[in-house]
Amino acid sequence: GVFRHAGALRMAAGVLLLLTGVGIGRITLPAGSDAPGAESGPAMALSDGEVEQASADRADRSASERLPTFAHLREADMLLAILTEEGRDVGVREQSARWAESLLLETEILRMLQVDGDPEMAGLLDALESTLRLVVGLGAPGEEAERLDALESITRTLDDQKLRTRIHSVLPGAS
Repeated sequence: GVFRHAGALRMAAGVLLLLTGVGIGRITLPAGSDAPGAESGPAMALSDGEVEQASADRADRSASERLPTFAHLREADMLLAILTEEGRDVGVREQSARWAESLLLETEILRMLQVDGDPEMAGLLDALESTLRLVVGLGAPGEEAERLDALESITRTLDDQKLRTRIHSVLPGAS
């Protein structure tokens, strides 16, 4: 049913881990390394064209480094949409809680990897993390009335924080 996207989640997590490793490798590459792209020798003065190209390369790299974040946000948005639309069903809530656990871990990793200092993205990931923690709580044992109250609280939080709208605003091609 609703949770047949588990394979996509595993794929997104794999891509996230792969790109994280590549990003860490770029950050930790020694200055005198013979690896492709590593600079050695004295610094050279750059022409205006080379500076513009370096700036464009940096922008391309920044966009590619954000791909795992965008994939993660799309996955989280799917979870929140399903929970909002079908969360009164006990099975959906239990599945959502398990899904939210893995998304929570990925969110924490993405927050740690935020190197570009984008305050909008940092705030969005913080709000997502808080909301996912609430969703994880839906899987805890308890009375049905308590779970429905928790679901209503999550729905109010989503509305108050405009979380799904904020997610859509940062995703390329989202409406």
